[in-house]
Amino acid sequence: MILWSIWNARNKLVFEDELTEPEVCVNKAVDILQEYRNAVLEPRRSTLRYASKWCPPCTNEIKVNFDAAVDETLGGIGVGLVARNSEGEVVLAKAIHFPYRWTTEVGEARAALEAIKVAKECEWDRVVIEGDAQVIINALQRGTMRSSHAQIWIDDALALSSAFTSLSFKFCFRDCNNAAHRLAKWAVNQYCNEEWRDGGPLWILDVVTADANCMN
Repeated sequence: MILWSIWNARNKLVFEDELTEPEVCVNKAVDILQEYRNAVLEPRRSTLRYASKWCPPCTNEIKVNFDAAVDETLGGIGVGLVARNSEGEVVLAKAIHFPYRWTTEVGEARAALEAIKVAKECEWDRVVIEGDAQVIINALQRGTMRSSHAQIWIDDALALSSAFTSLSFKFCFRDCNNAAHRLAKWAVNQYCNEEWRDGGPLWILDVVTADANCMN
């Protein structure tokens, strides 16, 4: 895995004149190895994935789920954000479109940053940021380096963290992130930005209701 990462970095330097930091190469190799273990060496993980469910934040906390979707044909990134309280009620939902040819990793990093920015703008002081991009959550939790473009948004996200009384980052499986994913897909397909308060758009209501039912 490390040799593949080094070879990939070498190709970027030779053909794209882009230098990759050694720490980034190692982290990418570790990420690939972990994905392999999840898929092949630890098949029990798949059972846990299907059994997983969205969990509400603690009392007086707001959980913001984020996701990003990529338009592989025309380019562009859609970001979806869903903020819910401890009762599972949607207090804010947001869809954002960026007209750039970013990778999925860069899009997820930007989505995490947008989640923190929304929380700051709404003056929530106790916040949980949750997403299904494990490498981005790991980078935010541990301060590990990513590719140069993703690292820009991760650094900005961590810089904003001090504005909160409590801010944590949590990984979840896609099954627990369907509302944010649906908003991200809508944003990338509609090429527009939209924000909803108190309940969100009706077309995510079934997902939100299903998530709330899992709380019982």
